[in-house]
Order: sequence, then C-alpha cells, then structure tokens
Amino acid sequence: MPGSDAMTAGFTTRRIDLRGRVPTAAEAGRLAAAIDAGELVEAELLTAGEAAELAEDVAALHRAHLPPGEEAYSQVLAGAGGAAFNWGTAAGEGAVWLELVAHLLLGRVAASALALATAQSAPGEQVLLSLVPSLRRTRTFPRFFHRDSHRSVDEVGAEGTEGGRPSDYRAVWDLGLEHSSDVLDVAFAPRAALLAPGGGVAERWRHLFQRQDLDFRRLGDAEIDAVQPQVREETLPFPASQRRLRPGRAFVWHDDHWFHSTYLRRSRRIEELRERPRSILVVRSFAANAHRGIPWSEAVRRVLPGVVGEPPARPVREPEIARGDR
Repeated sequence: MPGSDAMTAGFTTRRIDLRGRVPTAAEAGRLAAAIDAGELVEAELLTAGEAAELAEDVAALHRAHLPPGEEAYSQVLAGAGGAAFNWGTAAGEGAVWLELVAHLLLGRVAASALALATAQSAPGEQVLLSLVPSLRRTRTFPRFFHRDSHRSVDEVGAEGTEGGRPSDYRAVWDLGLEHSSDVLDVAFAPRAALLAPGGGVAERWRHLFQRQDLDFRRLGDAEIDAVQPQVREETLPFPASQRRLRPGRAFVWHDDHWFHSTYLRRSRRIEELRERPRSILVVRSFAANAHRGIPWSEAVRRVLPGVVGEPPARPVREPEIARGDR
C-alpha cells in the first residue's frame, strides 16, 4: 500500500556512463522510456575535476554579468536553436545569447539533457531546458521533500487528488559539482510511496514536507529550523535506497514520479558548509510547452524565440538589463 517500505523493496537505479560524450538517439530513447515509466537514472557525466571546472566556468559567467556581492539568481536557457544566459538582481534582469561551443562542459551537459528532452517530447512541443546553478552555497533551501513543479505549500496537501495543477517540468537532473555530498546530499522517494490512499501526503511522512512559506533571505538558520527542521539522514523515509550525489554524477528522474529533498548527512553540521561550500547544477526540461505560460521579462522575451528555434534563429546580443524578477 502507499507509504509502505514494501514499495521501495529492491529499488535500484539505472546507470549510464556519459563521461566525455552525449547519449546517442537510441540511448536517449531508452532513457526516456525508463524515466517516463518511473525509474531513477544515475548518470556519470563528468570526472570530479571536470565538475570543479564546470563550477568555475559558471562562476566566471556570474562575474561577467552580475555585480559582486549582490543577491542574484541565474539560469541558462537551452533549446533547439541555441542557449542564453539569464540573470537577475534587485536592479533588474538581463539575458544574453550564450555560445555553448565556448563552454565545452556546460555544452556537453546541456546536449545530454536536450537529447533526453527531445526523446521525451510529444509532437508540437518545443524543447526548452532551464539549467540553474547553485554555486558555493553555505546554507540549504529547500529543506523538505517536494517536486520541482510545486509552486506553493498548498500544492503539497493536494498531491494525489483530483484537479491538481499540471507539471511544469518533465525530466529533472541534479548534477553534483563541488562538495555535493560531503555535508548535504539529495534523497529520493517514489511519489506514490509517500501518498495516502485517499490522496495527499500520508500523515506518517507529512513532517518531511513544507509546513509554511518561508522568507529564506530574511530568516536565520535557527529561525527556519524552528518551523521547518532540516531533513536529516536519520529521518529519511527509505535510507537504504539512497546513493551519493558525488561531483560529476547526476540523478535524473520524472518530476511526476518522485519527491526529493536535500538532507543533512549523519554526524555532519550545516556550519561545515562555511569551509566546504556546496555546488550543484539543476537541469529541468519544460513539459507540454509550459514555458509559454511564464511571464518572462522583456530581456528573456528578446532571446527566447532564438533559443527554442523560432525566427530569428540568432538573437541579437544585447547585454542591457531589463526590469523584472523571478
């Protein structure tokens, strides 16, 4: 029954070695079928040295476009027509065309994810990826089980019920870059295993999910922990099923089939991140043209047609910042 340990008995991951290459169309098709059927895939994408090199390459992109020390976000948008780097600060948002040929490792990761997204796509769908770096973080958020397609805490309670919102994303990739499993790691649980028979998250597991909206930037770690304790290795639903997100390794799953969370490894302390900051890259492929419903900033709207392969095929390089926020 849902929520029982029996649902994860014999839970294994499908493995593929993609170091130095991208999947062939046949391999991508097999991976798409496995992920669509609910399997978790473990992909070796980079060596540990390449993972650190990729983190530094993305950090260099930040230094080129973002004011130092400011709170900011960024993403690389990639599709059939190319890629763009998008960022935002309190001052506004910007987006520029990105030549992935000049970013070998980032381009190879994007190409692998695009091959899978293309194999998963239905007729009439545009393929679009969002590659979001989380670089050298000394804090952790989110600290609860979730799907990337969740928009609010209310949607967690509606899991498994009629009338739920469609998913924004199909495949999701977590790629380890630096210290990605030293202090914090990522845990997975089949979505069906944590749901109650009548819908919603089973009472047994509800404490591991988001309890309220949190102002992560304003609150300190102790204040957050008082209302939303960090998931810890000791509290994982299925600890025997977990594997380490080591640098260069990616886990890939279908957002409709899995919950996931960062968790604090046994005997570790969050304060250790000050000495060993954590870096990962999260790659999401939009499902069913969900990107068309996003109120993109003017900066993104200028480059997005070229990214997804609509005319004009090559957006004009425009470094100006347009107003907007994520």
